[in-house]
This record gives sequence, C-alpha cells and structure tokens, in this order.
Amino acid sequence: MMRLKKIVEQNLFQYPTEKSITRMAKACIKRLHALEDDSLVSAIASQPTDVAKQICLYALMKRSRLVWEFMLTVIGEKYRLRDTSFGKIDLNTFFMRLQEQNDTVASWSDTTITKLKQIIASV
Repeated sequence: MMRLKKIVEQNLFQYPTEKSITRMAKACIKRLHALEDDSLVSAIASQPTDVAKQICLYALMKRSRLVWEFMLTVIGEKYRLRDTSFGKIDLNTFFMRLQEQNDTVASWSDTTITKLKQIIASV
C-alpha cells in the first residue's frame, strides 16, 4: 500500500486528519479497482473533468448497490422521460419503495436513511 502511504503523507485530499485522509484514499482506491479497466483509470487523470467525473460516478455505482439502484431507477427514469427536476420527493420515494421491497432496508433507522439521502443527494 505504498500509494496509500504517499497519499496520506502528502495530504492529497486536503483533509484535516490522517484518519479522514486514509478513509477517503481507501474508498477511492477501491473504486478504481472496481472499474476493472486500466483505460478508464487512466482516463480519470487524462480526460476533461466532465469525463473524469462520469467515470468516477460509474466507479461509485459499481461499489455501491444502493447508488447503482438509485441511478438506474430514479435518474435513469428521469432521463428517459426528459425530466430535469430533482428534489427531496425523489429521494423519499426511492427509499420508501426500497423499504417496502426489502426487509433489511425496512429495518434501517431513520437516522441511517437520512444520512444515506444526504450522501446520494451530494453525488
């Protein structure tokens, strides 16, 4: 994990603590591995920012089933319908349906659901 050590030492993410730098670096490395395609990893560094952001979103989707489902069911449907609106109602509806379909999700606390909504909205 020489790369991780270098990232932490140089504070490449500009986080205030070593713990937060390490956590973010590990998450990013896992996402890069999830791409399973060296050309996509290279494109993150060499292509325009818009392209790199799309690849990073794809990597996040590959690592997180929840994000994958949200992007396909909510954002994908909005794209298909040419609906450019997005709001809390979309997140609420997504999680409500997910809770109805999945007992594990139904058992999550309100705090967990709220935090996940915040994370997905920030993507």
